[in-house]
Amino acid sequence: MMDHTRARPTCSSPTGMHLMLPYSLAESEAEAPGMLLEELERRQDDVLAQLDDLEAKLNEVLSGLKIEPDTTPLD
Repeated sequence: MMDHTRARPTCSSPTGMHLMLPYSLAESEAEAPGMLLEELERRQDDVLAQLDDLEAKLNEVLSGLKIEPDTTPLD
């Protein structure tokens, strides 16, 4: 019998990259789509938080250089 496995993110490495560990197709398939959506939402939240941090750092650098950031909303 063939062992069909898929990768599932389960933990983070020190570099912030997610390690992918296999799990069996025997696990409940009904939970898989919900788990995927939950993981994608968590990743999106992580990326948005990183962008907020980068924006704050950029504004701090610009302020130190006496440059006013452009606050025009983007479409």
